[in-house]
Amino acid sequence: MNDIVTKIDFGPKIVKEDFPNIVIADANDTTPLVVSLLEKGDMALICVVEKKRKIVAHISRSAFNMDRILRTHGDVTLNQSVANRVRIHSVKEYLEVMDWML
Repeated sequence: MNDIVTKIDFGPKIVKEDFPNIVIADANDTTPLVVSLLEKGDMALICVVEKKRKIVAHISRSAFNMDRILRTHGDVTLNQSVANRVRIHSVKEYLEVMDWML
């Protein structure tokens, strides 16, 4: 059974998951560098590390940020709500989904 996670483990405390957010399921050695170069904003960037979801940054919703993430990670999941999750493989898909959200 798949339980829908509405809270994220953030170190010693649990925080409520804010929407929309971006999840990188395959964090790798380049992730810290890429995250440090992203524009700051209000959308949570979540990485899965050792089967735990951690908020690593709050980024802007720009296509520039998504391009940097996709170049190093291939694909990400855009969570619009608990029930609405979209797998993103390209900047074009991201822009279409963001346009649809507004």
